[in-house]
Amino acid sequence: GAGADGRSMLCVLGDFNLSTERVAAVLRENGFAMRPCFDEDAPTNLWRFVGRGAISEGKQYDSAHWWEHPPRKKAAYDGVRDAGGHCAGARRGMHATGQVLAVAEVDAAYEEMQRVAAAIDSTSRVAARALGGLGAADATRVERKPETDSQPADGVPGWLRQQYRKALAKVWSDHMPIAVRFV
Repeated sequence: GAGADGRSMLCVLGDFNLSTERVAAVLRENGFAMRPCFDEDAPTNLWRFVGRGAISEGKQYDSAHWWEHPPRKKAAYDGVRDAGGHCAGARRGMHATGQVLAVAEVDAAYEEMQRVAAAIDSTSRVAARALGGLGAADATRVERKPETDSQPADGVPGWLRQQYRKALAKVWSDHMPIAVRFV
């Protein structure tokens, strides 16, 4: 939306399956040069519930970008970021910052998933069917391949992680919420 001064704009984009850097490039290529307003490395997807649960597997598919009408002369602090790495290049004293929000329910689900994983035999067909909702073919695959699957650092088998991700996505989508603040 447009800023109160009519000379600035905030654009929040979600679930484009593009990195913040790529979104900024697409905007720039189409005549909308805008600055990202939060850490481009912070994943917005439910990264603890995909793949092996490593933050390096996380993706940032949601972003916020800030634009201001160019001033008559270049401001000395154009493009500067604040101490948190957020967009702070406001030319007239206004800027936007943003972050990926922590959600207590998501954190609690992750801790619960780890406790469940620690309490079961992750190679058990019965556990895979009962807890994972897997069909016979999938449960047989779990039984056949445990020695070839490297165990994630958090000890959660992929089939259990996937079930938690599906359940969380019904409550929280498959992305974490983001917040953008005008300062």
